[in-house]
Amino acid sequence: MPNQMLPSGIFIRQEIIEAVRFVFFDTECEEWPYATHGGTGFIVNYCNKIYAITCAHVRGDFVWAELNITNRKHGNKIAGISEIYYITSPEEEAKDSDIVDVVVVAFRDDVDANFFDGTAYIFNSGTIATSSIRDKIFVYGALKEKSSIIDGKIAPVYCCLEMQDSGPETSDTTLRHAIARFESH
Repeated sequence: MPNQMLPSGIFIRQEIIEAVRFVFFDTECEEWPYATHGGTGFIVNYCNKIYAITCAHVRGDFVWAELNITNRKHGNKIAGISEIYYITSPEEEAKDSDIVDVVVVAFRDDVDANFFDGTAYIFNSGTIATSSIRDKIFVYGALKEKSSIIDGKIAPVYCCLEMQDSGPETSDTTLRHAIARFESH
């Protein structure tokens, strides 16, 4: 696990992989109560409030109110959701970028760091930064093709994709471009 310094000067050890959760939805169908279009939520602790970061495309034809995110990677409790936030009016170079696919899920007040067994990634200026050219970027998520939801048993299969930053996508340096080749699961 990497050591990271919080703004307070305290060093912590946290692993991004532990903060990843499988994203699935209620179907209201008795035979198939849950389904997914694939996708992952990243659980973060920002200013002592817990959120999930995911992508709009994971929703597919479901509605956000049906979203389920569990307490553990292979969890047994579903976090209560209060709000969904996403960009509605992108400007300039953000209009055609992946930033419009980013969704922030706010959980109910009773969903705290303990609900996620302390695995929420602490998200602040000491633990996040913009990447630079040639930095390695790791994306850890669930594979739809390998994961299953059968007889109420949800069995996500996770993998890691390693990418390399190849520079700014546009003149906006926060929008980056990365290259990867996914050869096998």
